[in-house]
Amino acid sequence: MLARGFLSLMVAIPGLVQADVLIGSWNIKHLGWNNDKAFGQVAHVANHFDLLAVQELMDTSALARLEREVEALSGEA
Repeated sequence: MLARGFLSLMVAIPGLVQADVLIGSWNIKHLGWNNDKAFGQVAHVANHFDLLAVQELMDTSALARLEREVEALSGEA
């Protein structure tokens, strides 16, 4: 309900709110399998996006690890 109201306000008054959002989709082949992915390098690329869809996630702990790596890199939690 709140999101719908916010969206209505954004549509009604387009000049008030402006922002750039970078959205990405990345097929990180078999992320989470023991395949020597360099999580630091993956996090470096992932950090450039505001919203990133990760495909071929094989283990939820890999997503948690990637999240920690991105947070450490960006300084945001």
